[in-house]
Amino acid sequence: PVPYALTNPFYMRVFLPFLCVFLLFAPQANAQTDTLLIDFGSILSPAPWNNLTNARTGELDNLINAAGFTTNTDLRVVDDFNAINTIGTDEPDPTLGFPATATGDSFFGNTANFNNAIEPTASIELSDLTPDKAYTFSLFASRNASDNREAAYELIGGTTDTVYLDATDNETLTANSTVTADADGRILLNVMAGPNNDNNFGFYYLGAMRVAYAAEDPVGPSSLALVTPNGGEVWQQSRTTTIFWNSSNIGDLLLEYSTDGGATYTNIATVPGFLQAYEWTVPNTPTTEALVRISADDLSDVSEAPFTIEANAGTCTIVVLGSSTAEGVGPTSLDSAWVNMFRAELAQQYTRYEVINLGKGGYTTAQILPTGTPIPPTINKVIDEERNMTKALSFDPFAVIVNMPSNDTGNGFPKEYQLENFAALAAAADSAGVAFYPFTTQPRNYNNPANRALQACMKDSILAIYGDNAVDVWTGIADSDGFILPQFDADGIHLNNAGHKQLLQRTQAKMLDTITCLAPVSVFDLPQPTLDLKVRPNPFTDALFVTLPEAAAGTVRLELIDVHGRVLARTTRTPAAGIREIRWMPNLKRHNGPTLYFLRVRTATRSGVQRVIQR
Repeated sequence: PVPYALTNPFYMRVFLPFLCVFLLFAPQANAQTDTLLIDFGSILSPAPWNNLTNARTGELDNLINAAGFTTNTDLRVVDDFNAINTIGTDEPDPTLGFPATATGDSFFGNTANFNNAIEPTASIELSDLTPDKAYTFSLFASRNASDNREAAYELIGGTTDTVYLDATDNETLTANSTVTADADGRILLNVMAGPNNDNNFGFYYLGAMRVAYAAEDPVGPSSLALVTPNGGEVWQQSRTTTIFWNSSNIGDLLLEYSTDGGATYTNIATVPGFLQAYEWTVPNTPTTEALVRISADDLSDVSEAPFTIEANAGTCTIVVLGSSTAEGVGPTSLDSAWVNMFRAELAQQYTRYEVINLGKGGYTTAQILPTGTPIPPTINKVIDEERNMTKALSFDPFAVIVNMPSNDTGNGFPKEYQLENFAALAAAADSAGVAFYPFTTQPRNYNNPANRALQACMKDSILAIYGDNAVDVWTGIADSDGFILPQFDADGIHLNNAGHKQLLQRTQAKMLDTITCLAPVSVFDLPQPTLDLKVRPNPFTDALFVTLPEAAAGTVRLELIDVHGRVLARTTRTPAAGIREIRWMPNLKRHNGPTLYFLRVRTATRSGVQRVIQR
């Protein structure tokens, strides 16, 4: 089979420019050299690159080498950089072997105050190397600029060397040196402004690093586990989605799929195991009995339960409006921003869902108002017609999320004006028949107590006005004074990785993935039952026992649907031969009184619907 990197457009763009260099350094059966590839910055490079994304406390254990095999080597920042630069070159010389994802960003430090910090030196340490062994370093950095931003790279191990590189508009040069590890298996890389650096702040950079050394055996056992699809997903035919797996010390990996519950399998591709992801175009074979199998040598794993390949080609769109938090500021990489995680997880479960992000740093509710909305002369803002509610509605979404954490307060907007803007946004969505989900305000470390009080007051108002549609991003994230709790704080304004994870979970709790825009949502439009069911107890508290009239052949799907047609819980079961009864404990939100649901049960050929009540 053709290698994955030569068939996937993303990897053609990112991977192919340094394929020749990769092949030169990657350890093959008789190769004499291993290589470590390390990317410093927030833009992630594909495996086998190791991504260090925190410029102050970043650390990575057991780096993988260029063949994807595990090493003992650890890497950590031991002297802080300042932050991350994202204005490097995206057109590096292909012969360098560094992709644009690695050259476009970098860690940086500075000798004069910048961002309330002075970092005249920074250091990273490689540890658990082989003592007294030689390691060859190729160091790269790039920053679009006009002055000299030379860095000095001091390598200290069993031997010592210093090399220099000017990052300004660099596309072709690396700083290269060979040193040995010290007696403890360590090499320290100190980075600082070089003698020719004439930048006013003394900026210096470290963007990417290649370390070559005599080949060593992989460390640890081989392992392989399929992550997704693992049962219950609904993937539309002809859509491109991603197969994910976890692996360690795996060479080539065979991917296969089945549309008949595992009776037969068809090859997808053979790919390097270290990629741990493969973009797959779903075949045009609708089925409820699809499986994926991965295998390498004597290891194999298969989807725990079947998933569905659906013929429906429609799309359900969600649009996000907002400011920097929606745009993705705060976490160490964009992959950890809440909107990007929300998009990825929605689409991974059901490919019909599409998330369009119109968030822009610094924006206020005034800038996202519907086109033509009057703005008072005291408000120095202009509606952005490319990122406002009118633009959002042009995508024909079924839901719009508004994530405006704190900029209205920061711009001095009074509470009444903020609420007027939220009302205008909600009215525009409602008139278009689109669900409106506003986030509450978010804590921010304002020095002025009045600003913190206004943020808290706005949170209370949004929750009171928009009820279940409001997403509470204050409770449990703010302390009693309205500051961001330390465990969620990125910079006093934005939330870090853990904070964005909270926003993701609270958005997911609104269960937008249970609302369909492709089919009737009324329970009265459910298909006529052809399967007689017996359900006990009814009313139920926690567990349901569903008895089928006959032993089901293959997969049985169970769904609980509310009176609005939303699927609130679902499961997929494959009963053992001869078993007719299925026990299910659906995870449902508890209400104050009895709640009516419709239980839908589907086999490969028949379906049944039963009214059930939770007490």
